[in-house]
Amino acid sequence: MKTGFILSLFLCIPILSFAIPDDTSNIVIEDMVEHIQLIPDKSKTGLKEIKHSIQYTFRANYKAGSALASAYYDDNIKIDKASGGSVSYKPFIVDEFYSDSKICLVKASLPKKNATAKVAFRLTCIKPEFMCKINIHEEYDIERAVLKFEIPDCLTDRYRLVPLNMPDGQYSIDEAHEKGRLIITYTLNNLKKQKYSEDIPPINMTAPQIHILGHFTDATALYRYLYKYIPTDDPGEQIVAQKALEITSECQNDNEKINAINEFIHQNIQ
Repeated sequence: MKTGFILSLFLCIPILSFAIPDDTSNIVIEDMVEHIQLIPDKSKTGLKEIKHSIQYTFRANYKAGSALASAYYDDNIKIDKASGGSVSYKPFIVDEFYSDSKICLVKASLPKKNATAKVAFRLTCIKPEFMCKINIHEEYDIERAVLKFEIPDCLTDRYRLVPLNMPDGQYSIDEAHEKGRLIITYTLNNLKKQKYSEDIPPINMTAPQIHILGHFTDATALYRYLYKYIPTDDPGEQIVAQKALEITSECQNDNEKINAINEFIHQNIQ
């Protein structure tokens, strides 16, 4: 299975820390509005794709500065448009894993105190099952975040939304029905940026988030879906075991064996 599949499950993970300006305390997000549309397939029983738009309104609180917004994409998630500043496209690189995902960065200028700038992305998730969670987290404080989900009537029996880690007293949920669609809107206020630390769980687990459930009817359906990613020429357990013995042949204890196998995987498997 391509690592890009794993990374795609976290479509809205935060902006990379290496790309963020040092003056993040000067920048605030006045509004972050996300619009997620579930587009049914011809059978009206499943999804063809998911349309996802995001618009930021940044403000400089104390002085001139710049704001940076990002969106991730790969072969299964395409960026239809990015606007609002200087746009660049880069590979997504982390120390631990190879990834076929890429990142689109938009840098917006805020020329003076109290200046505002709008940045927007429009994305299409070609494989909807890759989009199962929306994280509500950025590298700046968010004064207001609005997430609007549109689920067509033909899919409301199958798909549902589950919010997690929502801040007490700082959010509301509104449901409406119009033109054959269920509209669910989440509004969150005064969200503070979370700091990265090795001593706490990852932000992707602790940040406010909304899960999209219904891509698979049960665990068996998920297993069948994942099974197709196993290559037909899979070497099997015997060859893997032989390779493990080869890698650990000079190790003196289990810890050394674990480290040797871990190092081999990181250096050789993409």
